[in-house]
Amino acid sequence: MSIFESAGLKLLRLSNPEFAHNVAIKALNLGLVPKPKTSVFENLKTSICGLELDSPVGLAAGLNLGANKNSDDRIKDYVKVLQCCAPFVDFATVNVSSPNTENLRNLQEKNSLNDLLDEVMTSRENLENKVPVFLKISPDLTLNQIDDISEIALKMQIDAIVATNTTVDHQGLQSDVKNKHGGLSGRPLFSKSTWVLANLSARLDKKVPLIGVGGIASAEDAYVKLLAGASAVQLYTGLVYNGMGLVTKINKGISEMLSKQHKSNLSDIVGSEREKYQ
Repeated sequence: MSIFESAGLKLLRLSNPEFAHNVAIKALNLGLVPKPKTSVFENLKTSICGLELDSPVGLAAGLNLGANKNSDDRIKDYVKVLQCCAPFVDFATVNVSSPNTENLRNLQEKNSLNDLLDEVMTSRENLENKVPVFLKISPDLTLNQIDDISEIALKMQIDAIVATNTTVDHQGLQSDVKNKHGGLSGRPLFSKSTWVLANLSARLDKKVPLIGVGGIASAEDAYVKLLAGASAVQLYTGLVYNGMGLVTKINKGISEMLSKQHKSNLSDIVGSEREKYQ
């Protein structure tokens, strides 16, 4: 990371979050952010739901299907957003796991999730652009809930599952953040999200691709997610502290680890050690 980028990130972290967000977006649009060198590693090329990717590392973007807090009919909200956005996206994620929308996580319960996905998947069939539909779930799940989600995902033929969103479990934190509300990301999320990922992998056994998210800040972290069952990973908090160059570092590291294990591509390791993380 350059001195300029390091200083810029520190200043942004000291600023009001909304202000920092707006400044970052403007800097990107104006080309003021240094672009890290990118490399394509042949052993990292992968395909998920028909999407051809140069690497398994992506951004945990916020362009998800969701419901308004004060919605009269949350399922209709999801369907309406899908219908509006489908012409402009490569895939759509049904987010039933944001801790920042009151009672949204109730939609993860078996009957509610079944009804929601039934409406969304039926609506998709009427679209000109039948985009893949992913499901984004919480890290704060029980094994019974993981069983239900796995069953419904197979029944509804969900294209992929994103595991996971942020956690509401603040236990173990030492700072004053422990007593605040909202979703927690970063390192404290890593173990919980990996546990959910590994248990999903055991139940779905590659019938539904999994995207590993939560606490990834190095190539080693990303590799664990792959071993636990992810076909690809997404970053968010790691970029805040390590900058855009983190993506290249992770890709390079994964590629080297594959080579050392004499593996020719990612699929050779996906889910190969999931029992270790259950």
